[in-house]
Amino acid sequence: AVLNIGTAAAKTLRRQIVNQGTVNWQATSGNISTDANNTVVSNTGLFNILNDATFAGDNSTVETFSNTGTGIVRKSTATGTSTFSNVAFNNSGVVEVLSGTLDITDGGTSSGRVTVAAGGTLIASSTAILDNVSSGSHNIAGSTGQAIYDLTGTLATDKPLTGTAAGPVPAALLAASGGAT
Repeated sequence: AVLNIGTAAAKTLRRQIVNQGTVNWQATSGNISTDANNTVVSNTGLFNILNDATFAGDNSTVETFSNTGTGIVRKSTATGTSTFSNVAFNNSGVVEVLSGTLDITDGGTSSGRVTVAAGGTLIASSTAILDNVSSGSHNIAGSTGQAIYDLTGTLATDKPLTGTAAGPVPAALLAASGGAT
């Protein structure tokens, strides 16, 4: 099944979306806000972000966007910023930033794969796993806890990297991160 979220007017999500097919958050669509105190999206299909809009929690509690298993959250087409704000973004599936910027401002968890293509930028305030990153920009701001980085590209972070390396760690990366242990 396909759900197309369109029109420029802002939307308020009052029920959970359980996606096992395709959700297209279309280029003409406005912001989405929530009015729920639970998981607002449970995605095991494709959640396709085709705009530069905001998905925002209602500020009473942090709702959850869960991308699990075979789920793919894909930022494509639009070249501006799409933001998840006041929504915990939990990923054990795949996140792809093919163009523009995906800004995840309020944490969550990630044990899944995150791919940032050339021309894409990921900004995350929580720990994240970056896999198969060959180009693009990555800003892991305010990270706490553990994260696994599988880097073939460049990582910009304001936090020291700690832990063990499975391969050689470039000196420039260590210097830029404040060192590693």
